[in-house]
Amino acid sequence: MGLKADHVRWVPSNGAAPAMQDLAANGLDFTTCSVPEARAMLDAGRARSLAVMAPERLGTFPNIPTLKEAMGVDYNSGAWRGITGPLNLPAPVIATMDAALGKVFASQEYKDFLNARGFGLVYADAAGFADHMAKADVSLGDAMKAAGLAKV
Repeated sequence: MGLKADHVRWVPSNGAAPAMQDLAANGLDFTTCSVPEARAMLDAGRARSLAVMAPERLGTFPNIPTLKEAMGVDYNSGAWRGITGPLNLPAPVIATMDAALGKVFASQEYKDFLNARGFGLVYADAAGFADHMAKADVSLGDAMKAAGLAKV
């Protein structure tokens, strides 16, 4: 966004819940987290979502603009969850886990659970998730360097 590194003070937290509590207590001016994680504070009127860092508005939250719509900033990022294992996990174990997790993801019960809470649905097998994490690491590393939060 062209801001100087010291323009916005970085306040680390232990996740979305503590950050949202700090926000509601006026300890922060703003924070980032997924909209579903902020939903309780939003519904209680203790916080307001300004934008989502997504290419499109979220289906469950259609009244929240994208960052590009709200500020003209074309930046996308999102919360994601995954299951990991130790290094050098044997290939048969990975294959068994991939099959089991793919089955859970494909179940209507799981999809209904996530959709009811406003979470997006994207699945990647072990190789796809490893690729996603590697790309996210580079992207977030670049953003942290640009913000002065990491050494070049």
